[in-house]
Amino acid sequence: MHREWALKSRGQEDSGTLGESVVEILDCAALCFTEMGFQGTSIDDVARRLGATKGRIYHYFRSKTDLFFEVHREGMRRLMDAVTAAKSDEGTGRENCSAC
Repeated sequence: MHREWALKSRGQEDSGTLGESVVEILDCAALCFTEMGFQGTSIDDVARRLGATKGRIYHYFRSKTDLFFEVHREGMRRLMDAVTAAKSDEGTGRENCSAC
C-alpha cells in the first residue's frame, strides 16, 4: 500500500519501478536488518549507513515496520525475477547453475 502511495505521489505509478532513491534506501535497510535484526535496527542506523538524514527515509516510509515489509516485498520481487529468467533459459537447472 505505501509503495503505491510513494510512487503515485512522485508520478511514477505508471512505470511500475521504484525510484532510485527508494532502491538505495531499501538496499541499505536490507543490510541493516540482516546484520542487526528488526529490533536492533533503527531508522537512524539506516540513515547513517545511507549517508542521509532520517527525513529522507520518512519521506518514503511512515515507519520502520513499513520499511521492513517493503524490503521483503522488494526482495521477493527480485527473487521472482531471477527465477523467471532462469526458467526461460534453455537446458536443465543444473546446467544453468553451473554456467554461472
